[in-house]
Amino acid sequence: MHVQAPWSIVSMMSIVLSSSAAWADTVAERFPAPAGFTRVATDVGSFGRYLQALPLLPPGSPVRAFHGGAVAAPWAEAVVALDVGSRDLQQCADSAIRLFAEYQRARGATQTLSFHATSGDPLPWSRYRAGERAVASGRRLTWQRVGAVVGDDDDHVWRSWLDAVFTYAGSMSLVMDTIAVGGAVRPGDLLVVGGSPGHVLVVLDVATTSGGTADGHERWLLGQGFMPAQSFHVLGWYAPDDAGAITVPSWPRPFERTSRRRFR
Repeated sequence: MHVQAPWSIVSMMSIVLSSSAAWADTVAERFPAPAGFTRVATDVGSFGRYLQALPLLPPGSPVRAFHGGAVAAPWAEAVVALDVGSRDLQQCADSAIRLFAEYQRARGATQTLSFHATSGDPLPWSRYRAGERAVASGRRLTWQRVGAVVGDDDDHVWRSWLDAVFTYAGSMSLVMDTIAVGGAVRPGDLLVVGGSPGHVLVVLDVATTSGGTADGHERWLLGQGFMPAQSFHVLGWYAPDDAGAITVPSWPRPFERTSRRRFR
């Protein structure tokens, strides 16, 4: 199944490993709904549609850490063609932030794009593109003007901003940038366990039976970044248990119903 998106894969090139990176298919193409289930519809232009269209590296590609070496990830069923940078920054919460930020950039919606540091201080992209930089001062962040105003297409400054967000944000701060999900889970939602360490899963897709979206009648396609900073990878389809919790092999505790969140 090919998922149409309001942007081309070429327009996503800033987020893949390189302009020559090779991939065979997208998330939606490689991971059809499980037998007996039907993929839920996603709106054109939605974050969920964007995630379904993410390009994957060829089957068998290893999960790689920020230093370039392969890491053991027996739970990974596919690797997304998303660079991880050269520093130990883009971990689990950061990967979710990265995907949402790239989605907003791809659709030209960065005017109000901002994430919170764990301190509660906002880290808006608008201040970085205006030539300002966040600097830690005690437990808070202050701002210094260090450069010229740039456009949204300045990849170097964009990456500098992302690295700053990854430095100061985490699973604890995501509660400030998301809302709790009380109804049905949809592609683009997160499962967040705050803490040190905490963990974050991204719901890449959702499939249901004819019984609807009640727990026990649905499957979620999950993805994650991890520690140390490493390739964002697909875990496969998982089912909530009778209490609405999800358990994955990469994390020792269940993600309870209360962990469900959605970017604002």
